[in-house]
Amino acid sequence: MSSATDSGPRGEELFVRQRYDARKPLFISIYGRKGSGKSHLAERFWADWPRQYSALVIDPTGDFVAGDDIDDLTDPLPYRLELPSPGDPGTRWRYRPDMGSATVDDDLDRAVGLAFYVDKQIPFLLVIDEDHVVARVNHTGPNMRRIYYEARHRNLSVITCGPRPVQVNPLQLSQSDYVYIFALPHPLDQDRVAATCGIDPARLREAIAGLGTHEYLRFDAAPDANQVALVAHSEGISEQEARDALTVIHMPALPPNGRLANYHTRTTALDAGSTERQTR
Repeated sequence: MSSATDSGPRGEELFVRQRYDARKPLFISIYGRKGSGKSHLAERFWADWPRQYSALVIDPTGDFVAGDDIDDLTDPLPYRLELPSPGDPGTRWRYRPDMGSATVDDDLDRAVGLAFYVDKQIPFLLVIDEDHVVARVNHTGPNMRRIYYEARHRNLSVITCGPRPVQVNPLQLSQSDYVYIFALPHPLDQDRVAATCGIDPARLREAIAGLGTHEYLRFDAAPDANQVALVAHSEGISEQEARDALTVIHMPALPPNGRLANYHTRTTALDAGSTERQTR
């Protein structure tokens, strides 16, 4: 496990990339109990999405801060989303379903399908807040299943956010490039993350217990090779040990205002005790 705030004598500057290239589709999962800061991070990613590309947020609670320049989608949903002409700014849509509707499960999956079926030549972002209402265990709609298996081939980046990973289709974690873990007190949730991501359960529990207010862990399924080599050389450890240390990083709380920034920090590599990650 590594810390993004440790400035110990053996620490080396570490570039922690928090802003990602929209042209390279990513799957990001964010988990934490209510009030831990998970939605705030998702909102930062949303705000940082390049304005030339379009995006859709599915917002069951109506609490997601999506900004002022938003087109609200209402039922019945359109058959397809009309993207702006090339060169024009992207459109940002928000869908707030009627959670009391008898057709809410179908409505939510249709909204997911709107993102899935946009022109795959153009990057698109789908954000799902409260992911357990869209991708429950043993109750995941066909469009969400398509996203798990095909989103990367369609230039579609996906960010999901929720309180309990144990309530969500395990594919969500196993397909994630990055997993952000805020305060997550329930052992079943901790064990689900550890087992699916290949993190030693005891070390993950210890890391979660050590989180301060609004601090979080970032799991990276494939740490940058240059960072791995740098840490291995500076710490006198093997590249595998360095890779394990960089797989899970303890991150500081986000600043209250401003856009999400990359971090230039110092870190001390520690053995992450990683195990084989579950993939499908």
